[in-house]
Amino acid sequence: MDAVTRLIPSGYKSKIPSTLSWPLGAEEISAALASVPQYGDLTLNFRYVGSDRGAVQSPWWMTVIQIDYAKHSIGFSASKSMIDRGWHERHWNLRIVPVLRTDRKIVRDRLLLQLPHVADWLTKNHALKAIGRSSLLVVWDKQKDTIYTSIESSLEPERILRPVPQPE
Repeated sequence: MDAVTRLIPSGYKSKIPSTLSWPLGAEEISAALASVPQYGDLTLNFRYVGSDRGAVQSPWWMTVIQIDYAKHSIGFSASKSMIDRGWHERHWNLRIVPVLRTDRKIVRDRLLLQLPHVADWLTKNHALKAIGRSSLLVVWDKQKDTIYTSIESSLEPERILRPVPQPE
């Protein structure tokens, strides 16, 4: 990482058991994504929750990085404090999931090759303003020892405003 690249801010970092390790650090991720247009809007979360335990121990596959775009609509029940805190603005989050310490080097090497694809996805989607969520999942297939990406989206379709006919 060069001296001028600032780190993506960390929103959260879970404590993890000694048998696990983070596959990549903030420095590596920040350096790889420094050129994306929404770099200043990204938040990095090193997150390990109970539901991850099964994926880490699974012999099949696990999501190791999840990149989320989200924007919530302002509904009738939206509070002023939620609006003031930016709850309804668009957000970009990266979630890193730990891997078994014995697998860290393998996963790290594979992930470093995928980070340019993550940067491409972020760049292609930087202008998103739609309500909903779109995610890029970076998945490690343990059986094939490969990393692949998958996209999940629940964005609302863009509304087309048609001119209202004027009476003659």
